[in-house]
Amino acid sequence: MRSFWKVEFFRLITNKAFWGMLLCGLIISICQFVDVTISSVKYLDVIINKLSFMNIGTLYPHSVYNHWIGGELESYWHFIYFLLIPVMAVVPYSYTYNSDRQTKLTVNYYTRGLRRDYTSVKYIITFLTGGFTVMFPLVVNLLLTMMKLPLLTPQAASGMYPINGSAMFADMYYTSPGIYTVLFLVIIFIYAGLMAITPLSLSLFTDNGFVQMAMPFVGNIFIYCVCNITSLYRYVPLRFTDPAQNGGFTHAPTAFIELGIIFVLNVCAMYRGMKDETL
Repeated sequence: MRSFWKVEFFRLITNKAFWGMLLCGLIISICQFVDVTISSVKYLDVIINKLSFMNIGTLYPHSVYNHWIGGELESYWHFIYFLLIPVMAVVPYSYTYNSDRQTKLTVNYYTRGLRRDYTSVKYIITFLTGGFTVMFPLVVNLLLTMMKLPLLTPQAASGMYPINGSAMFADMYYTSPGIYTVLFLVIIFIYAGLMAITPLSLSLFTDNGFVQMAMPFVGNIFIYCVCNITSLYRYVPLRFTDPAQNGGFTHAPTAFIELGIIFVLNVCAMYRGMKDETL
């Protein structure tokens, strides 16, 4: 099993798709930082100077929690990033599972180890890759924002924060915003990882690589459209993985149940892949 880890890790770090998608995520996060955070700091400095000169008061200061890419709803960078989470999670490494089968590389693997070892390593490293590719640019953006703005505790009365009283973990946001942010980063990591391994599970039903890779994104958009038409928009995965919670997600257990269902389905598919001739 150790040899599988070495091979898969080497394939990952030499994978252009992984580095390319990571770079795309970083570009979006840095553009948001420049467009939102830097602009806000300049705007705030100008307004404060004017108010000070006029002696008529001051302005409520900006905070990290409503300016980092996961905490604001004003820029299109935010919407682009969270809309593309399924794509960013899938592209870096999910295709290698189907590629190994089509090129008969798995035959070489099976002469060197057990099927279950290869399958479990492939699922684990794909999960971690998807989660890391999505979460790392968010962390970079958060750290950059912390370099320019204070970690000011959100105040609901200011009207400057996107979280309302019906949102998931709203009380935590206004009392322990740091824990709230870390919690959502964990949720995003898990969700992205589950999206990344979904194409592996779909290989049980189709050998079409394009269908496997496209299904996580298409499935999310389909659910998004159906839930909006049926007024169930608060239960869309693309919403409860967003720390700014556009529209408010009112029932936290439902969010974790949805993640649990996706996890169980993928585990069942992985187990079947260990037993059946699916590679």
